[in-house]
Amino acid sequence: ALFLHVPFDDDEENLVAWRVMESYVPARIGVLGVSNFALPAFQKLYEAAAIKPEIVQNRFQEENEAL
Repeated sequence: ALFLHVPFDDDEENLVAWRVMESYVPARIGVLGVSNFALPAFQKLYEAAAIKPEIVQNRFQEENEAL
């Protein structure tokens, strides 16, 4: 698995990085994922991705409980 660990400030930069990661699937990498993405950034990436993220890794903190 390969993760886009922290989103860039610009959603377009996330997509550029994602496209590079997609180029390694399935020859070198089995699945792609994201880490520490807020829901709006994740939704934009997911909608634009040719290969959808299969793993989402986020920290759960009490102050984020309502999100």
